Amino acid sequence: MTYTARFLRWLWRAWPVLCAFATVAVHLLVLVTLPFPASSINKVSGTILQVLGGLIVLHSIDGNLGLFKQQGLLSALKGWLADFPKRNIVISASIGTVNATGQGATLSASAYIVGKTIEERLTVLERRLDEADRRITQQRVELLGRIDTINTDLSNAISATRSELRDLSSKVVESTVGGFKQQLFGVLLAIYGAVVSAFA
Repeated sequence: MTYTARFLRWLWRAWPVLCAFATVAVHLLVLVTLPFPASSINKVSGTILQVLGGLIVLHSIDGNLGLFKQQGLLSALKGWLADFPKRNIVISASIGTVNATGQGATLSASAYIVGKTIEERLTVLERRLDEADRRITQQRVELLGRIDTINTDLSNAISATRSELRDLSSKVVESTVGGFKQQLFGVLLAIYGAVVSAFA
């Protein structure tokens, strides 16, 4: 990139001030070239510049609202007008409902015939231990599955939150840096329009 291109790019970063100077130059040129009295030119140009500056600031605010709320000033105004209270008589009817909630649980039961001899009793105890071990293993597998599901859900929620934070950060930067220059230009136009109108 050449020095001239870099210089022009650097200079363009101050476009609100440059455009304000261009507006002053055009105003002075109009004062010199048109045969109308300076007071009428100042009145008209002052009014136009104030309105234009206000509209530029309003446009910038509308852009910032659209960034964060996904809704512009026009749609907000339409929504506000649509919410105008109407004088309708509301008839409401309700139907009773019954909600029942419950929790599910795994239930298992076993019946054993108690033996009369020591060997029969040992066999029953071994069966009970095997069944208890099987149930504990099954419950452990179910709990590990639930933990994995919760872990996956939490990871997804964390990823979504990080993405939303990055998006919000870029919107904040865009609204403060990008919108500031446009608002500055609108304010400069409005101030110059007020000054010009004062000399009318």
